[in-house]
Amino acid sequence: MATNKRVFTLREYVLMQNLEQIEREHGIIKIEESE
Repeated sequence: MATNKRVFTLREYVLMQNLEQIEREHGIIKIEESE
């Protein structure tokens, strides 16, 4: 069970996506790769 510690669970993946979205909305992370 502790074999795949590096594999993201679906919950962790969703949490990361939510954090990225929140940070973007607050202007903490500015991703400008529209070039």
